[in-house]
Amino acid sequence: MQTAFYLLTHFPFLAAVMAVFLPRFLHIPLVIGAVCTVIGASLFAVMGYAEPFAIALPHWLEPLLTTLDFALLAFFAYAGFRHRSKLTAMIALAQITLLAVLHFGGSQLGFEQLGFEPNDHAAYAALRVDSLTLAMWLLISCVGVLIALYAITYMDYEETTALKRQAFVAFLLAFVGVMNLLVAADSIAIFFLLFELTTFASFVLIGWRRDDAAVANAVRALWTNQIGGALLLGAMLLLAFAHEPLYFSVLIANGSVSGVILPAFALLCAAALIKGAQMPFDRWLLGAMVAPTPVSAILHSSTMVKIAPFMIIKFSTLIGTSLLGLALSLYGGFVFVVAAYLALGRSMLKEVLAYSTISLLGLMILLAAIATPLSICAAVALLIFHGVTKAMLFMEAGVIEKLYGSKNLDHMGHLVTKAPMSVFLMLFGFASVTLPPFGALVSKWIALEASLKNPFIFVFIALGSVILTLLYFKVVCYMLGVSGQVNSLKMERQPFSFSRINGFLGLALIVSALFIAPLFVWLFAPIAAEITGAPTRLALDGLSLVMPTGGRMEFWQILGSLLLIVLVPALAFWNMRGVDRVREYSGGERLEKLPSVTFYFTAGRRTIRALYLCSFGFLAATLIAGVLQGFSTGFLQFLQAFLSGVLP
Repeated sequence: MQTAFYLLTHFPFLAAVMAVFLPRFLHIPLVIGAVCTVIGASLFAVMGYAEPFAIALPHWLEPLLTTLDFALLAFFAYAGFRHRSKLTAMIALAQITLLAVLHFGGSQLGFEQLGFEPNDHAAYAALRVDSLTLAMWLLISCVGVLIALYAITYMDYEETTALKRQAFVAFLLAFVGVMNLLVAADSIAIFFLLFELTTFASFVLIGWRRDDAAVANAVRALWTNQIGGALLLGAMLLLAFAHEPLYFSVLIANGSVSGVILPAFALLCAAALIKGAQMPFDRWLLGAMVAPTPVSAILHSSTMVKIAPFMIIKFSTLIGTSLLGLALSLYGGFVFVVAAYLALGRSMLKEVLAYSTISLLGLMILLAAIATPLSICAAVALLIFHGVTKAMLFMEAGVIEKLYGSKNLDHMGHLVTKAPMSVFLMLFGFASVTLPPFGALVSKWIALEASLKNPFIFVFIALGSVILTLLYFKVVCYMLGVSGQVNSLKMERQPFSFSRINGFLGLALIVSALFIAPLFVWLFAPIAAEITGAPTRLALDGLSLVMPTGGRMEFWQILGSLLLIVLVPALAFWNMRGVDRVREYSGGERLEKLPSVTFYFTAGRRTIRALYLCSFGFLAATLIAGVLQGFSTGFLQFLQAFLSGVLP
């Protein structure tokens, strides 16, 4: 197991260094080797997992990592001054101050070491691998390295130097290594360093093209995510002042929400929400679409934004029964619905995909905050399946952009006549998060089962799912419009890494759909059981899935659904040969370009402003709920102890 750990956390960095120095013709073999290595290691780790295990770091690393902490924050301050962003510089200086207090505050803070304890590393270890970590490794490694392979060909279409192309691929590989370490971090201090390294990576990658738009959006991503880092430091300070251990597993195992524990976790949750681009902090992720498409693909699918649901799932048992958990679930439901609604009014394909990511992250956070075995199972499954699908959709959006010059949906009418393979893969990607028997739909079904006792949560899940379905079918139907002169489609030729990688991800989704019942029962349910300490009561009957309430998804239904998804589009085109596909109520008039006036559901500025104010209110309520309940519980416990000692 430890061999797999070292391969997943060390090999991406080694491959990144090699990608910089090896000649261009060796890049594809190198990254294919990385793909095979990390996919094999992650599968080996999942299959060989028995129980959580801890890994202590050598003591001599402590001063080096501390120096890296300060150097990273100093770079953020420098970037703020260089790009004339006073906010970036001020937040970086505030972080440096907080970090200095933590490191040099002495014994008064109870902050002595950062996860390097040599004597009792079973209780206090810098890194700890559990089943949730393994699931994240499976997503991060498999999807992240495939995106790096895709990026080799994609960057050939960019007007830049050969060295910058190689450095770009190297950055993506290193990003995978950072994320693999982050999801294994148990020491909050180590987690903070890796958290800020992801901020640094996003700043570099979003600003890669170095034009004015890229730099402006990179700076916005920097200061927005720095706020999350400052909140993380604030949580560490609260815990240190209360002499609480700065280790996730110890805090969660203690199960206490008194005193500063719950307020500290409220700050940690707020940091997660910012990193997950939840409203009103979603602008940085929307701005990331100015970067090369592999950046959007890796940010949305397997790295940055997935930190948010990962953190909430990790803390779920501690916050699930509190006001903080209730506030988080309502906040996640609000974002799920509103972000999906805002996506209906967007015309840029990557922006539509970005809003759908923000929306579904809200659903994952909602499910994690409910903190029942079923909801955690659904959240983990949705996190994995969404990551695979979103990687495929963004990479296909990059193919359409580079090969066919289309970024805006207004320019994608009749696209199916030029790029049937790309349109089919987009259609399949949308179907995989909308229709049965794919994992995302099964996750939503389980989510509805988990929320039956809360009508508000049930309505959020149902309404958001309907809006997202409308969004996906609207976009695909726009791409499928053709004139009656088109009677046959000829598959286009695409570079190997464009067609084969997305084809591989599509095949993975089909295989996972065929075996969806074993996946939920053997993979996702045990993760939920380990986190919550209670069984999900999902059962397997052959290849059929049985719900705790008695509902069933029969294997013949799974197989039939897959066949319909493949056959119906083909039959529909066959029956429409020679027929103009025009918009409703056009009286049969042929239109060269479909009008977009009634195609979008554009919200007014006042409506958008009101929705963002509401999202800010939800976020504030989440923080206040955690702070008030935590300190009130602590005060009541103190008062009870005091009175028991005074009164006879």
